[in-house]
Amino acid sequence: MDKMMTFIEVCKVTGINRHTMQKWLSEGQGPKILWTPQGRRRFRESDVITWIANFFSEEKPKRQTAKVQPNDIGAQGTKSSKN
Repeated sequence: MDKMMTFIEVCKVTGINRHTMQKWLSEGQGPKILWTPQGRRRFRESDVITWIANFFSEEKPKRQTAKVQPNDIGAQGTKSSKN
């Protein structure tokens, strides 16, 4: 049987701030949540390890950059000189 971890233990093991972890869990991110009969959150250690392995990648994320075309420069926000 897998060791069950509390929310605080998961935060300590991952090094993720509890507020950040709470936000991610509310958005459906993070390890799978199990609920005790008393309504407390628990996490299987194996689920946490799997989530960490998938979440923290060795690859540096590629940076998204906007491509600007030469025609785009000055096209917006310019005032017409017609009076």
